[in-house]
Amino acid sequence: MTDRDIAILASIEAAHYLTIEHLQWLHWPTVRAQFRAAREAGAQSGYGPSKSYERARFLVNAGLITPIIRAANRGETTFARLRNAFCITERGCEMIAGRYGLSVENLLYEARREQSLLTLEHGVAIGTFYAALRSELEYRGLRLDGWMVDHRLSRDYDTVEVAQDSRPLPVLPDATFTLDGTRYFVEIDRATTRLSQWVKRARALKAYTHSAALKRRYGVDTFVVLVVAPSAERVQAIARTVAGVNLDPSPAYRFTTEDRLHPSTIRRRWQMVTSVSWPDRHHGGAHR
Repeated sequence: MTDRDIAILASIEAAHYLTIEHLQWLHWPTVRAQFRAAREAGAQSGYGPSKSYERARFLVNAGLITPIIRAANRGETTFARLRNAFCITERGCEMIAGRYGLSVENLLYEARREQSLLTLEHGVAIGTFYAALRSELEYRGLRLDGWMVDHRLSRDYDTVEVAQDSRPLPVLPDATFTLDGTRYFVEIDRATTRLSQWVKRARALKAYTHSAALKRRYGVDTFVVLVVAPSAERVQAIARTVAGVNLDPSPAYRFTTEDRLHPSTIRRRWQMVTSVSWPDRHHGGAHR
């Protein structure tokens, strides 16, 4: 068991789901240049260190991580295999706790159970965000602090009272972290959530800003919401929804598309929407 093996286990525990490509971004720094060059050239990098596959097999065979088979639906009769996702086991958490002097009770592992394709892919997308951002920050000598994902946050979260809703609304982002003193909430949208749910989410986040609960839990008065969506059109739809709640485009929101979730592009050109396109119901067009 190498130091890198333990670090891999810790990364998987933190992210919940990671693929072999994510592990390469994080734990094989020498390949970052190849990935970056291929990405900027608009090509897929075919390079992947064989050692990464060897170590993943070792950790699987040792019962420390579990591979999860993924399939993407390409039609009613055709499926395309995607890279397996890995999640940590109870034994893997025990290994991390023993090496770093942590309590196993504070670590989370995946209980083997059936999951929907949508739930799994949403979890992998969160892992992609984590791996891309952390890899990019470490490349620059920076740290990703205070990272927590939804399966940890869901154990204990705040709710807020909102006038338009009869029940308290949860404040439960997909992930949260701090960077340069700013608290960020991450929302990964895969166009499977109705925009009416975004209305509730935006109301909750608006009410949470400057609240005593926010100060108590995170020690801050404000935060920035990072929204990842599958397309520019979906970004506009979410931005319109948020603007409808906040009465104008909110400076607390930043948007990008999921194709930007890569170490070489994740921190570039996040959009702060300053105007949105509103559908013209009379002419079928759009105006600002």
